[in-house]
Amino acid sequence: MRWRERKAGIWLVICVIVLIGSAFYLQGQQLGQKRESADLINQKEGPSIPAVVQYEEQPQGIQDHDFYVEQRLERERTRSKEMEVLTEIVDNPNSDCMNREQAQNRLIYLGEKLVAEAELEGLIKAKGFADSIVYLQPDSVHVLVKAKDLSADEVARIGDIVTKGWQIPLEKVIIDARL
Repeated sequence: MRWRERKAGIWLVICVIVLIGSAFYLQGQQLGQKRESADLINQKEGPSIPAVVQYEEQPQGIQDHDFYVEQRLERERTRSKEMEVLTEIVDNPNSDCMNREQAQNRLIYLGEKLVAEAELEGLIKAKGFADSIVYLQPDSVHVLVKAKDLSADEVARIGDIVTKGWQIPLEKVIIDARL
């Protein structure tokens, strides 16, 4: 029985790692497509566009995008370290039964949290926002949306997505905008 629980935990960790890798791969593909389309536009417009304007606009867009990418990477680094420690506890034959069980439960919770964050971020993007990052906590949710400002209607739509997806009262949801 314990062998199956341990295998389930290991498979969960493997699935999470594959999901993270796939997300980063797809994000890299999107970045490459955006850069290629920007290069094609620049080639079509020819030399009439001053090089200084092109240089000033490109880094700004990259900086905006890098904020969300960096935040995700930092979140995943932190989570990976925690999952690594928990996996060591689960796999250590000298760990007592209670610690091993707590570590397994925490691994399952982190996996569910990772999937929920990715799902919520995808749903927010599907509502027309350029990008978002969701931080799920047991008793609150913080959503950061890539936008200059958010209207009351947009905040309500995001709040609705989060409350339905994480089963948390709207009062516990914090929604911020950042370009």
